[in-house]
Amino acid sequence: MKRAQYLILGLLAAALLTVSPVYANLLVNGDFSSGPNPGSGFVTLPGGNTSITGWTVTGYSIDYISSSYWQAPLGTNRSLDLDGSPPYESSGNAQGGIQQKFATTPGAQYTVSFYLAGNTEGPPATKEVAVATVGSHNYDFDTAGKSDSNMGWTLESFTFTANSPSTILSFASQTPGYWGPTIGGVSVVPVPPSLLLLGSGLVGLGFLRRNWRLKK
Repeated sequence: MKRAQYLILGLLAAALLTVSPVYANLLVNGDFSSGPNPGSGFVTLPGGNTSITGWTVTGYSIDYISSSYWQAPLGTNRSLDLDGSPPYESSGNAQGGIQQKFATTPGAQYTVSFYLAGNTEGPPATKEVAVATVGSHNYDFDTAGKSDSNMGWTLESFTFTANSPSTILSFASQTPGYWGPTIGGVSVVPVPPSLLLLGSGLVGLGFLRRNWRLKK
């Protein structure tokens, strides 16, 4: 029985070795590097705007932020505040968002990753964003102790199973006002098939070990 266990482990290891270590981001301009010139500050973009390559602004407005204004996520030089600024909305609530459609294979799994922080320059202290693909996920970020030079970016991720040949990834602020959740460094990559194989193999190995113990 041990020989069978070793054989399974060997096959799983061989499968993992066939996986490419890097998968290309399925999104266009996931780091937001291609867009209007924010100078050393930011540019406010209204709902419907498409000047950030690959993305469409939703809701009222967003702010497209330079790394000279506040700290950008690791490896990037741009980020977004999902609550925009006047003049596009002047009632005190400029909640906005972004979205992008990308190709998927029905039944395949994908991992969405992004950096999350919050605008520290105004209330409330806790910012919230809804992220949707197939289903929706809400994320909170506490800005207490953070600043423009120390945003405290955290890497968030989730996995979804596609149900159509294309999927829309969207981010929408859930925080009223002008100082919202901030995002950057967004990516979508396929889950390697061999990782699914590994999970199935480990389940099978556990079943074999259980039977072996029962027969002893």
